[in-house]
Amino acid sequence: MSIESGHHEVAVYGARSTFSTPRQFLRDLWRDVRGSRKLAFMLAFRDLKAQYRQSILGPLWLVIPPIAWTVGLTVLKDNKLASIGDLSENPDKNPAYLLISMALWQMFTESLRGPMQALQMNRGILTKVRFPREAVIVADTIKLLVAVAIQMALIAVAAVFYQLPVTATVFAFPLAVAALILLGTTAGLLIAPIGLLYKDIGNSMQYVFLAGLAVTPVFFEMSELAPGGFYAAFVKINPVAPLLVTARELATGQALTMLPQFGIVVGLTVVLLFVALALLRASMPIVIERWSA
Repeated sequence: MSIESGHHEVAVYGARSTFSTPRQFLRDLWRDVRGSRKLAFMLAFRDLKAQYRQSILGPLWLVIPPIAWTVGLTVLKDNKLASIGDLSENPDKNPAYLLISMALWQMFTESLRGPMQALQMNRGILTKVRFPREAVIVADTIKLLVAVAIQMALIAVAAVFYQLPVTATVFAFPLAVAALILLGTTAGLLIAPIGLLYKDIGNSMQYVFLAGLAVTPVFFEMSELAPGGFYAAFVKINPVAPLLVTARELATGQALTMLPQFGIVVGLTVVLLFVALALLRASMPIVIERWSA
């Protein structure tokens, strides 16, 4: 805990667990998050400048991956070199649906890897200066929101270019995107304490993401799954599936097919978010001690 001594804040460490007083923990967490806003904006602005300082294309790199995937997969499908399910009843609009799916998948993967990467990038500051560690997470969230805004602009351009139907559901699309990045951020916070100590977690993430494409309805519709079997069951319990499918359906004016599952995943994600923040807050002193050793 911390106490005020004159004009200085003094940290007092004891044997009592962080989780022994949940209300005090939540108050302290909210105080640190609220108090770290200015620092978080400074860190986010610094990282954004550094990220594109020596890049000609700059923020365009945020939209190049989904465009490249869409072009490559469309060429393979048109030349019958790959069997990829149609996401649209109109084959001419299928590239737009594929582009939207890939953009949503990129939002999720970036939100998942973000917390661990942000803490690792600020390792030098964290080991030398005592400040609310939540500032690093808030700064990473700000950077993520900038990236998501650019990717949503790409989705809007694709919708206009391919003349996708515009319905009232499109106004709920940002909420579904928020749920998707909330799930990714929560998962990233949960694995961060281990990933900060063992590089195996970070090294394996790119392979996990590639495997995740196979069990997430990015290239296919849920209705195309063969009934029964282990694969279909695994895809159906994948928590990313209802969020990505619902976001895609809202963006393209389709009927919502996984709304109950969407609500369940969002509810569980909110609960796990507080658990993840608690674990990170409790484990960071140990991580910093290991870093400083």
